[in-house]
Amino acid sequence: VGFHPGLALERFTLNIMSRFIGMIVRLLTIGMVILVSSAVLFLGGIVVLAYIFAPLLLIHSLVFFLTQSSWLFITLLLTCVGLGVAAYGFMVDRDELLLDTSFASLKQSSLFGAVLFRLGFEKKEHQKIMSETEESFSNLLALRGLSESDYQTVVLVEKHFADRVKAQREFWTWERLGRQKRLGKSWKYGYTVHLDRYTHDLSENDYSEYKDDELIGKEGALKSMLEVLERSNQHSALLVGDAGIGKQSLVHYLARLIRENSLEGSMFDDMRVLWFDVSRVISDADASGALAEDELRQLFTEATLAGNCILAIPHIERYLLPDSNNRHFRTIIEEFLAYSNFRIIGMTDTNGKLLLEKASVGALGQVEIIQVPEPNANEVLIILLSEFHNRETKERRFTLKALQSVIKNAESLHWETPFPERAINLTEAILGWNAGQGRTLITESEVNNYLTEKTGIPRGDIQNDEKEKLLNLETILHERLIGQDDAIRQIAEALRKSRAGFSDAKRPIGSFLFLGPTGVGKTEAAKALAHAYFGSEDKMIRLDMSEFQTDEAVDRLIGSSSKSMLGALTSAVTQSPYSILLLDELEKAYPKALDLFLQILDEGFVTDGYGQKINFRNCIIIATSNGGALFHKQLQDEGVAQAEIERRVIEHLAETGVYRLEFLNRFDGVVFFLPLTKSELTEVVQIKLSDLAYRLKTDKNITLNFTDGVAEMLVERGYDPTFGARSLNRFLSDTIEDRIARAFIAGELKEGGNITIGKDDI
Repeated sequence: VGFHPGLALERFTLNIMSRFIGMIVRLLTIGMVILVSSAVLFLGGIVVLAYIFAPLLLIHSLVFFLTQSSWLFITLLLTCVGLGVAAYGFMVDRDELLLDTSFASLKQSSLFGAVLFRLGFEKKEHQKIMSETEESFSNLLALRGLSESDYQTVVLVEKHFADRVKAQREFWTWERLGRQKRLGKSWKYGYTVHLDRYTHDLSENDYSEYKDDELIGKEGALKSMLEVLERSNQHSALLVGDAGIGKQSLVHYLARLIRENSLEGSMFDDMRVLWFDVSRVISDADASGALAEDELRQLFTEATLAGNCILAIPHIERYLLPDSNNRHFRTIIEEFLAYSNFRIIGMTDTNGKLLLEKASVGALGQVEIIQVPEPNANEVLIILLSEFHNRETKERRFTLKALQSVIKNAESLHWETPFPERAINLTEAILGWNAGQGRTLITESEVNNYLTEKTGIPRGDIQNDEKEKLLNLETILHERLIGQDDAIRQIAEALRKSRAGFSDAKRPIGSFLFLGPTGVGKTEAAKALAHAYFGSEDKMIRLDMSEFQTDEAVDRLIGSSSKSMLGALTSAVTQSPYSILLLDELEKAYPKALDLFLQILDEGFVTDGYGQKINFRNCIIIATSNGGALFHKQLQDEGVAQAEIERRVIEHLAETGVYRLEFLNRFDGVVFFLPLTKSELTEVVQIKLSDLAYRLKTDKNITLNFTDGVAEMLVERGYDPTFGARSLNRFLSDTIEDRIARAFIAGELKEGGNITIGKDDI
């Protein structure tokens, strides 16, 4: 504190020295640029003259050769240069890209092969297609499921990439030269020697994966961001969007525009976009024993005094909210946001924005919130083509139909990320899966094969075996489920429509409410469906909704971050996303818990207690309920027609408040299970006896036989209408299984033996 002559003189001397050194470096740099520019202009002029006078120089070379003149070497050299430039120009001119998208123009273009590959035509087909007419080519496209719009898209995209490659090759054009870094662009701004340690200047160079990203579907967000940053006050932006939606791409694209001088004439021409690693500032301060707040203040001051810095801060909510040590930097950031030369581009996801709003962070009032939109399907297609164009090879190339299939299927896969990242992740996986398989084209069929292998759910073209299974699904389900013809028909029809692609991809594969008394086969139908559709009963998640009757039901189902509780429903579906979700005794659940399923049935997802979206679009949801069973039986006893019974039962459920009508309408089908007839009960018992005999033979090598009339006797003595077929299970266990167990323990029955059960044994 105070004035110190020695220190003041030292600072003054160092300042003068540094300015002098800076002047020398700048003068040398300017001199070198002038020298190089002069040399380029001089040599360039010679090349131009050699090109113009190449024919005359050729004649002169012949004359000098015949006269053995000393000018021979110079004229010969200039002749070669001129002819070389002319030959190159001729080749470049011949490499004209098609001016329109007609098939006739395409056949004359260098894009012919690339476009046909993208449309799905193998190389061996290209020569044959050359002889096609415009009309016959359109027919070929139609046979492959491609529209005229698809063709136009492919041609325009391939032309765009070819133009880009050509522009990069023709480095001498004014447009290309205009993108080069300008000398002394930032000399009139202050130094940021400390800030440079913790930032990467994207406007100087960019070596990241985002350096060549195209701006697709985010033009509005970019325009809004530029308008905000140009303001004289409240000139910082907060980009909001889930991870993978393209926030970083937007920042890198802004830096690319500055780097390529595309914003010349605006205030951004001299700006620097600095990717700021705040976490490293904090860790370095903690390691050195300094206060992170002081370090951050110094760096912010440096950025403000420099006057041309835009700080890009990812996950900005981490520094505005208290950390594990109850430390935050909200006050410092809010203080500097008020300064005219301090600009930031903060980035956060939707959950981070909600946390900031909940904490009433004042910084939100000092920045403009810009929601980064999720691209639509057409924009995602262009993004995929752009992302993978340079990574594809002649041996492996995605067809347009393959990428369209990726986008369609990504609706229900990679749920943890939004578009376009969701589609990019799936495309990456398919590209790796196809590596080394010797396929020239990655087609829609390869995409479907990958997804079938990954999920266990058949996709793509329906093969003969699957076709037979789908067409005979009722018969397959009847192998395990007796009776209930109408219920099985409804289930089979819904699954056939789903497999044929007629269902809504944004909803679960299928959703059914099974209504009927206990013991009529509702749960058995779900098991049979799991086996028929997913290949195993293990592919079934079963929740007894009678366990979720209290006001904590919602937290127990979807979890709660405040209670550190995982959700029984969301955790199970996260672990087994391709399965049947069976909700037993749905009517017993807490009413607010049913509201969760309104969104699940309608939109195919729910947000858990930790803010994560959980995907239900690969599930078949089956809810069972005994609601209205007594009313159903009463109407049946009165002789009311079944169709009228079903209508009145649904009305009864709504009127009595068991289920709201809007909830019932969310299901693909409300399926009624009827009480089993005596003959159907006998068939059920016969199946159970066969299962028992099979288990004994497999486990103990004991042969179990039954005399005629055993099944009928079990039904007659063991059936209780109150408990349905379940009463037969208990009776069979108490009689036959107990008899066999006693015989085995007493030594009367041994492994490898046999036993016969007759009516007298029941």
